[in-house]
Amino acid sequence: MAGIEKICEYSGEYPGWRMYGYKRNHIQIMPKYRKLFRGADAVLHLYKPEDCLVYETGGYTAFNLDDYNRHKLEGWTDGLSFEQYIKREFPRTKHKFQWTYVLRVSNPELQGNVQGHYMQSTFDLKSTIKRLKRMLRCRNLKIVKHDYYYGYSED
Repeated sequence: MAGIEKICEYSGEYPGWRMYGYKRNHIQIMPKYRKLFRGADAVLHLYKPEDCLVYETGGYTAFNLDDYNRHKLEGWTDGLSFEQYIKREFPRTKHKFQWTYVLRVSNPELQGNVQGHYMQSTFDLKSTIKRLKRMLRCRNLKIVKHDYYYGYSED
C-alpha cells in the first residue's frame, strides 16, 4: 500500500519517487500522458479546505480547534489561548489550508484506472488551477465548490 501514491492513475505505470514531483499541484499522471487531456471535457470539484499546520522541515498535521478544545478539557493547555498553545506545542509551523480536489473527466478514452475521477490535494490552489487549465488547454475551467469535506457530508 505504501506505493499507491507513486502509480500513474492514467496508465498504471510506476515511476517511483519521481511521481511526487509530477503530481505536485497537479493530478497524479505522468507528464507524457498530459497531452492526451488537451480539450477534454472536465470539471474541477473543490471540497471544503482543511486547517493544517505545515512544518518547516516538511510534512503537516491536521491539528485544529476541536483538538485544542479536547486538550483543554483534559487539562493539557495550562490556560493558554489557541494561538499560544499552537506556538508552544507546534514550533516552526505555518497555518495553511489543504484543499482536496477531484478533476472529473467525462471522455471515455481518458478514464484511466480511476474511472475519470482524478483526486489530489494541494496547499496552493491558485497554482493548481493554473496548471490544470494549461494541461486542458481551456481558458475557463468549470469549477464546482462543495461545502463539505471529500467523502463526508454534513447533512
